[in-house]
Amino acid sequence: MSRLSADGAFARQVYTRIAGYYDPLLWLFVPMGVRLGRYRAALVDGLALAPGDTVVDLGCGTGRNLPRLARAVGPAGRIIGVDVSAGMLERARRRADALGLDNVSLVQADFLQWAGPGRSVDAVCAALTLGMSGDYPVVIDRAAGWLRPGGRFGALEMQAPEGWPAWLVRAGVALNRVFGVRPEQITRRVDQALLARLTPVYHRYYYGGVFTLAVGCVDERTLPS
Repeated sequence: MSRLSADGAFARQVYTRIAGYYDPLLWLFVPMGVRLGRYRAALVDGLALAPGDTVVDLGCGTGRNLPRLARAVGPAGRIIGVDVSAGMLERARRRADALGLDNVSLVQADFLQWAGPGRSVDAVCAALTLGMSGDYPVVIDRAAGWLRPGGRFGALEMQAPEGWPAWLVRAGVALNRVFGVRPEQITRRVDQALLARLTPVYHRYYYGGVFTLAVGCVDERTLPS
């Protein structure tokens, strides 16, 4: 099994196991001051979506980005949610149905095994997703290839802030182990990889640097061949 397929199999196993209680688990972080809803809202805002746009939500999970994305693209737009876990996608489908959204397509696939929509997408968003892949630069390059010129790619990720002592990093990993977080995951600088490959739009840190938001744009210089 290759590294890429191993990462996909690991994510599928973890999120299939916790799909039924993923959303309630997130409430445990609220008393700690973590405001994931705000960070997700900033991610969607950073995509600068317009009515009628098409957006890919990589690692869409239970569909927590769907309400914001739907408001941004409107009924004439299109949302493509991709996730490796059928259990998570089932809950995303329920959320889309509850919201009355008929412009949402859900795809179960490993990101690197999915053919993708071609170069027809206005934006790609990935919330707490890319760090699960050890080969996230490959994922970034592949997803950037779906974007039209001027399209934006935004990623929200968790990482260990530089200078953190090892014991605190270990504590953070232990706290998030149920979500499949591994030590090597939170030392990855996904934001830097994304902004090195695309034209930077902006870069933000939240919660003392534990969460990072990076948005890049495809232009003629960075347009994948």
